[in-house]
Amino acid sequence: MRPVREQLEHDRLIRFLQAKYKKKQVEVAVNVGDERLNPVKIGPGTFFPDLVMTTGKKLSGLVEVETGE
Repeated sequence: MRPVREQLEHDRLIRFLQAKYKKKQVEVAVNVGDERLNPVKIGPGTFFPDLVMTTGKKLSGLVEVETGE
């Protein structure tokens, strides 16, 4: 668990990156806070990165935001 202030900064950065990548004609799905709405399956594992970028149905990028905590 992150402290509240750190979690707010983490979520703000995720939304900032979402807006930035949307301008590049890429679809961006986010998992903010405790949300687990946009999974990525790799082999037998299911992961929930902070940003999932796709072009059409093709995965074009994943972003995991790290903070000081």
